[in-house]
Amino acid sequence: MIEIGLNKLSKSFGNKQVLKEVSFEVKTGEHVALIGQNGCGKTTILKLISKEESPTSGDIFIRKDATIGVLEQKPKVEWFELIVEDILYSSFKKVNELQEKLKVEEEKLSTTEGEALDRAINRYTKLQDEFIRIGGYEVTSKVDKIVAGFGINNLRDKYYKDLSGGEKTIVNLINILLQEPDILLLDEPTNHLDINMLEWLENFINNYKKTVLIVSHDRYFLDKVANKIILINNGKEEIFHGNYSYYLEENEARTMLEFKDYKNQQKQIEAMKKAIKRLREFGRLAFPCGEMFFKRAASIEKRLEKMEVLDKPVQDKKIPLNFDVEKRSGNDIIEFVNLINILLQEPDILLLDEPTNHLDINMLEWLENFINNYKKTVLIVSHDRYFLDKVANKIILINNGKEEIFHGNYSYYLEENEARTMLEFKDYKNQQKQIEAMKKAIKRLREFGRLAFPCGEMFFKRAASIEKRLEKMEVLDKPVQDKKIPLNFDVEKRSGNDIIEFRKFNMSIGDKELLHNANLFIQFQEHVCIMGPNGSGKSTLIKEILKGNPSIKLGSNINIGYIPQEIIFEDETITVLDEAKKYFYGPEENLRSALFKFLFYGESIFIRLNKLSGGERIRLKLFCLMQKNNNLLILDEPTNHIDISTKEILEEALNSYNGTILMVSHDRYFINKVATRIVYLEDKQLISYVGNYDDYKETKLRQNKISKK
Repeated sequence: MIEIGLNKLSKSFGNKQVLKEVSFEVKTGEHVALIGQNGCGKTTILKLISKEESPTSGDIFIRKDATIGVLEQKPKVEWFELIVEDILYSSFKKVNELQEKLKVEEEKLSTTEGEALDRAINRYTKLQDEFIRIGGYEVTSKVDKIVAGFGINNLRDKYYKDLSGGEKTIVNLINILLQEPDILLLDEPTNHLDINMLEWLENFINNYKKTVLIVSHDRYFLDKVANKIILINNGKEEIFHGNYSYYLEENEARTMLEFKDYKNQQKQIEAMKKAIKRLREFGRLAFPCGEMFFKRAASIEKRLEKMEVLDKPVQDKKIPLNFDVEKRSGNDIIEFVNLINILLQEPDILLLDEPTNHLDINMLEWLENFINNYKKTVLIVSHDRYFLDKVANKIILINNGKEEIFHGNYSYYLEENEARTMLEFKDYKNQQKQIEAMKKAIKRLREFGRLAFPCGEMFFKRAASIEKRLEKMEVLDKPVQDKKIPLNFDVEKRSGNDIIEFRKFNMSIGDKELLHNANLFIQFQEHVCIMGPNGSGKSTLIKEILKGNPSIKLGSNINIGYIPQEIIFEDETITVLDEAKKYFYGPEENLRSALFKFLFYGESIFIRLNKLSGGERIRLKLFCLMQKNNNLLILDEPTNHIDISTKEILEEALNSYNGTILMVSHDRYFINKVATRIVYLEDKQLISYVGNYDDYKETKLRQNKISKK
C-alpha cells in the first residue's frame, strides 16, 4: 500500500528553486533514506510531507487516516515547563483521553443506582474494552523499555528546559517513537546518540513494521536500517532499492553508464556539426548548383536542434583537484626545421618525439591542423596534454613496463582511467579483505590447536590448508592514481614516540566520578578513538588534555590542533578568504587554488563566517589546521552536522596525516575509516581494543561468548 506519493513536486524559496518536479512513492513498511548534500532539499521534503511547508507546484498524497510523527532538531518551546516523565506519557493521547473518561465513569458508578447503574456499567465496560484494545495497560512497560534503551532514567524527573541540547533531542525522539505513527519522519535522528543508543534505535527501526523516512548523514546507520535510498541532486530524485552500501556501488555503475552515453552523444553531436559545416562548404563551392548540399545541412541541423542533449554526469563526492601543466621534457633532438622537413615527406608512419618543444602558439596551431588532416599513421610522444587532446584518437599508457590502451583523446583517457582505477580498487579491496580473513583464520586455528594440545592436530592441518591457498593466490597490486593530489597535513616538526600518558588518573565532575585509577598510553602516529556512553566523560577527558592537567603527561615537541564540536571563529563577520589568509603563506592565487580543493570557490570564498553551515565550518577549520603543522590532532565529534562529501574529505585528509590523532566520535563508518585503536570508557576505566569499530565489535562478541561458557 502506498503511504506517501510525490508527483512533480517543486519548491522554491524566493528566486532559489530547491526541488524540481520530484516524484517518488513510499510504501507501507519501507524504510527510506533521503540523502544528498547540505541544502539540497532533504529536510524540505519532510516539511512538505508533514504540511509544515506548502509546495510551489505539484501534488503530495498521504494515505487517508495515516498518522505522521515528526522528529525535529529544534527544542519544543511548549514543553519547557513540563517534566520529562509527563512529556513521555503525553505521547499516548488516545490512552490518556480514555483514562480520563474511565475515571469519570468510575465516579458515576459509586453514585448511581438501578437502570442508570446498568447503563453506567455498560459504558464503563465498553470504554475498558477499548482501553485494552489500544494497549492502555501496556503504556508503562513501553515507556520503561524505551527509556531504558536510551539510558535516560536519570532525566525522568527533570524539567525539559533544564536539559542539554542533546538530551532535548533524545526526549523528542522517544516521544515520537512511543506514538508509533503510521509514517515516521526522522531528521538526523542519530545526532547526540552514543553507540548503545544508536544500536537500540537501529534494532527498533528494523523491527518497526510501518513506514520510516529518514534524513541522515550517518552512513553506518543507513546501512543498518534503510532498504531504499532516494538521492536528491540538483533538485531531482534518483531511487536505489537497497541500503547505503548498495547505493554506493549502484550509483558508481550508473554514473559510468551515463558517462558512456554522454560521450557517445557528444561524438555524435560533433560528427553532425562537422557534417553541417562540410555540406555548407560544398554548397558554396558548387554555387550556383549547391542547393542540395544546403538542404542536407539544414536537415541535419534540425535533427540536432531536436536532440535532447544529455548533461555531463557529475560525481559529487569527488574532490575537484587541479593539475598544473607539466613542464615539457625530452631530448630536444627534433628542431623545427627538421620537423618541417619530415612532415613534407608525408611518410606512411610518422614518429614524433616531443614535437611541440620550441614551438610558439602559431606553430603549435599549425601543427595541430596538419596532423588532424594527415590521413596516415602518427605515433607521438608528448607531455603537452592540450596538444594530445587536439590530435590524438588513441592513448597508450606505459606504466610499470606494461601497456594500457584507451580509445579516445587525453580527456577521455583521464575519465576512463579514473573509472578503471575505481574498479581495480574495488577488486583489490575485496581481495585484501579475503586475505585478511584468511590470515585471521590461520591465526585463530593455530591458537585453537595450541589450546587443544595434544589433540589439536586437526586445527593445525586446517590452518596449513588455508595457508597453502593463500600462498597460491595471485595477489593484486594496489592500484596507484599518480595524478591524485593528496590532502596532506604537513608535519615539519615531528613529535617524540610517546604522545600522551597518564597512570592511575582520576577525573570527576562535581560529585560524579568519571574515571578512577585509569591508564592511557598513546604513541606516535596512532589514530585513537575514545568511545563510551553519553555522560561517561569522553569530552571532559579531551578538555583535561587541552587545558594541560598536570597529571597528564604530554610527549616532547607536541603541537596540538583541535576541532571542537561547535566551531566558532574569532571574528565571525569576516569572509572565508579573510580567515584563510591568516594561516596561508603565499600569493592569493595559490590560496584560492588551495581553497578550491576544500570546495570553496567562486562567490563562496566571500561568504561571511557567520553564514557558514556546519559542513562548511569544518572544511574551513580543516584547511586552517593543515597550514599549521600540528603533529597531534584532537577532534571532538568532528562529523556532527556535516554531509557525506565533507566526511569523505575529512577521512581522506586524516588518513594521509603523518602525526597522531585522538578523537571522540559515534560515527561508526567514520571510525572504521580512520581509527587504528578504540579506547572504550566503561566502569570508570579506559579499555583498549586494537583496530577499528568492526574489530572492536568482533572482540566484544568473542569475549561475551567466552564469558558465557
